[in-house]
Amino acid sequence: AFGLTFGATYELDFWGLARNNLRAANEALKSARFAQQVVALTVTANVADQYLNILALRRRIAIANENIAAINGILDVIKLKVSAVASSRLDLAQEEAQVESVEAQLPGLEEQELEARFALALLLGRAPENFDVQARNLDALKAPVVAPGLPSELLLRRPDVAQAEANLAAAHANV
Repeated sequence: AFGLTFGATYELDFWGLARNNLRAANEALKSARFAQQVVALTVTANVADQYLNILALRRRIAIANENIAAINGILDVIKLKVSAVASSRLDLAQEEAQVESVEAQLPGLEEQELEARFALALLLGRAPENFDVQARNLDALKAPVVAPGLPSELLLRRPDVAQAEANLAAAHANV
């Protein structure tokens, strides 16, 4: 003896509940995709920010070293003036204090540059120990030309705006 039973139910979507639930689910899916694009864009922006921060810190370190060299040159001249009794010891003390002040800033700048390199390495998924950036300054970078009157459609291409719109459409469908 064999038996086969089959059962099916059907519900009329008279008020559009199933259609709206499907629409809400599709909008939630779109929102999740846009959220993934937001994360990718955020990581890319953070990588660029850290890279520029490293180059800016390297420039600040170079300027501090140039200042130390210049101040040491002035200090040598003041020492000669003090030994020839053409200048007071107060001038010498002020110049030595200035050298020490600039030299005291240098380790902090170097530590910030090291931290920025480690952060960039982590953002790129690399080990921070042997990671380095080849560029030494910002001179090679060219700023893009931004023309006035950019169309408002650029806002619509932003994934965070599209995500907010998809969330709003999903919430509307759930009403």
